Amino acid sequence: MKRKVGNIIAILFISGMITFVVIGSIMFNNRKENILRNGNFSYSIINDEFVGRQSVRSFTYEFIIGGKTYINEFDVNQEYFNRHQIGDTIVIKFLPSKPEKSIIIEDKEYKSCMGLPPKVGWKKLPVCK
Repeated sequence: MKRKVGNIIAILFISGMITFVVIGSIMFNNRKENILRNGNFSYSIINDEFVGRQSVRSFTYEFIIGGKTYINEFDVNQEYFNRHQIGDTIVIKFLPSKPEKSIIIEDKEYKSCMGLPPKVGWKKLPVCK
């Protein structure tokens, strides 16, 4: 009898963990899509990096929007991670209504010829000539 109760508890625990991971992934993807659709571009400075045991690579980055400083962390692919280091300037996208919600734009590189963004960021990234 105790064994059956233990098995039921284990199944409920595992089911709960799987549900938590799935819901978290869906929420993250929805937030990312919202930022990509409705966000503004800016630049950011990498403050810290993290290398996990498996394939997790992330950067902590800092940026200023409307005079307020925000710090965020975002997972990136290994190729992007290997091309950047602490102190690099990168391109991010954030929600104008909630600048604390931001992502790193891995397929764009910041160039100094882009200049500084307005206080509310760029709607479109400037093109260097």
